[in-house]
Amino acid sequence: MSSRSLMLGFVALGAALVAPGSRSFAQERSETPEMVTRQFGAAMRTNDWVGTAELMHPDALARFRGMFLPIVTADSTGKLCERLFATRSTAEVAALPDAELFARFFRTLVSGAPEVSGMFAGADVLPVGHVLEGNDVAHVVFRMKVAADGVTITKVQAMSLRRSGKTWRVLLSGDFEGLAAALARRTGP
Repeated sequence: MSSRSLMLGFVALGAALVAPGSRSFAQERSETPEMVTRQFGAAMRTNDWVGTAELMHPDALARFRGMFLPIVTADSTGKLCERLFATRSTAEVAALPDAELFARFFRTLVSGAPEVSGMFAGADVLPVGHVLEGNDVAHVVFRMKVAADGVTITKVQAMSLRRSGKTWRVLLSGDFEGLAAALARRTGP
């Protein structure tokens, strides 16, 4: 996998996920899945990676850790700790709280590739509606427009969210599993 393919994969991954205003206020009132999707898109657009992490479901953040910690542990060179999380060791990665680990992943990605930051800054997320799967999972269909280098790309996607108290929080997309599997193949025996 070339570094350009890996970078494009990261961009697609961020887009597939999709600045929260007042996060504490959000906890006090009921939010719709579309509202949370808009907040997530706004946080991405402003490179507010702490904000995106706060909008993730706690189970999704734990799952993210479970996918990426074994990968950096298996990398005997230590390069992935630096490339993915801007840390010097697996122990440092392991000590990070789940939300900080997730935020660092995107912060590191964007800081290493300014063009990726520009793509996120040019992204606009417009929720169309949602479909419930049971009572606790919603799939929000949204139109994402990404403008970069004078080109605008429009794509319709879906984002899954799970109830968390009175509000909804974002789940990981399957793209993370694909990325984790690709990285594991590169670091495995």
